[in-house]
Amino acid sequence: MTFSLSDLADIPMDSASSLDSLLDADAKGVLSPEQKKKLSYKAMMAGAYALSYSTLGTLHSCPRKFELDKLTAKEEAEGHEDNLDFLFGHCVAMGIQCILAGEELELAKFHAMLAWNGDILQEATQAKKKNKTFPFAMYAIDQFWLLKDAFFDGWEVAMFNGKQAIELSFSITHINGYTYYGHVDVVLFNRELNMYRVLELKTTSFTNVHESIYKNSNQALGYSVVLDKIAEAAGTGAANSFDVFYLVYKAGAREFEPMPFPKSRSQRAIWLQDLVLDTEVIELYKKVGTFPMRGESCFNFFRPCEYFELCGLGNEAFHHPHLDSIKIEGELIPQEFQFSLPELIENQMAALGLGDSGNT
Repeated sequence: MTFSLSDLADIPMDSASSLDSLLDADAKGVLSPEQKKKLSYKAMMAGAYALSYSTLGTLHSCPRKFELDKLTAKEEAEGHEDNLDFLFGHCVAMGIQCILAGEELELAKFHAMLAWNGDILQEATQAKKKNKTFPFAMYAIDQFWLLKDAFFDGWEVAMFNGKQAIELSFSITHINGYTYYGHVDVVLFNRELNMYRVLELKTTSFTNVHESIYKNSNQALGYSVVLDKIAEAAGTGAANSFDVFYLVYKAGAREFEPMPFPKSRSQRAIWLQDLVLDTEVIELYKKVGTFPMRGESCFNFFRPCEYFELCGLGNEAFHHPHLDSIKIEGELIPQEFQFSLPELIENQMAALGLGDSGNT
């Protein structure tokens, strides 16, 4: 039997071993609320019509890998919890978010410790070389505590619907039948400037980073498109301009580097256009029955692709055996903010002074 992306619109997404363990636990009724949320998230992101910054990044680098990730229900790149790079970044981000939310240093570090979903005593040789062990994560949080006022004087965590805008989740529907899911690390608000800011928290092994790594990233640009609509609904009358602020912790140098990037209206409109084009490309690949392999992406992040020398096999060889039996009842993960593509386009056109009869 041959499987295609069209068959996989509603199936969960995960690596086989992790998915199997979650399914076994669910069958026994021993999943915690957090684990159920995790399983539901994987189900939500598994579908062929579910997109995110991570999945589109895979599509751009190698369409065949995008297809096989869907067919094997592979977990998204940022979700590998056994990866020390991920553990380090997740732990540091949690500490920073808790501090921005108003917690004292020791309580923030405690919550960051709980976010380290692994052995805190594990000090793999490579992680030690990159300064990415648990003690180094605690050091980074200490450093942020000392520098927070220098970075964010006058800024506070924004409030939407009575909740602090931390890990704010959203979805965009009606993109040629696709849905785009995302979440924002932190949204900040400056009362004096009457202005919002998208804050992205990043960690890197590099000692030095160039702004080109982050400046033109579509990730936070997309967030600013959504923030436009959220800010409008909040009724604050905030200024039309936003900036995206990357706070990068350079583990190699053990220091933070701030990188603010203003985003124009035209850039945000182009992001919406790009999102539509990506879905049209996927549909074209499905129509011709081929997702091209990009050989230049066979070796990334110092290792070969997990599908190397296997991606030439037929799709039936990659179909996860449990996918057809998984059914998640009800709404998977309610997003805090839900938008349709037409309303976001209309919002951007209005901000640009273009009505229904306007020309771009």
